[in-house]
Formats: sequence, structure tokens, C-alpha cells
Amino acid sequence: FSDMKRLEGNEFNGLSQLQELYLQNNFLTSIAAGTFHSLRDLTVLRLDGNLLTAFPVWELSTDNPLLSIIYLARNTWTCEC
Repeated sequence: FSDMKRLEGNEFNGLSQLQELYLQNNFLTSIAAGTFHSLRDLTVLRLDGNLLTAFPVWELSTDNPLLSIIYLARNTWTCEC
């Protein structure tokens, strides 16, 4: 998966035992809701160094109960604080 732009939501179906996913330093601009839903054993997720402006991070806590490490830095986050 190099030089991806979007995750549509079905890329990881059938990979329920995947424990680590490294998607850093691509050109990801969007990730569909529920994309990581089927990854119940996921412990590490790297999304740093992409072009993401928004991502529903709160979904990860319910969909991925074992997730303990997530990298989100170096994205172009939109903040309306």
C-alpha cells in the first residue's frame, strides 16, 4: 500500500487477526468511517505523516479494544476549537 490517497472502508475486511498496521508517510487524505472496524486484534496503528484533515479517532476505542499505540502526528488536521 504505498502512495494511497483514500481508504474507502473495505480494504482490511477478512484481516481480523492483523495486529499492527503501518500506513505512515503516504498521501492519505481521507479514511472512511468504519475502515478499521474488522481489525479486532489491532494493537498498533500508524497514520502519521499523511495529509489527513479529519478522522473519527473515537471510533477506534470501541471497534479496536486492544489498540494501545496510535501515531497521528504530522497530518494537516483541521481544528475548529
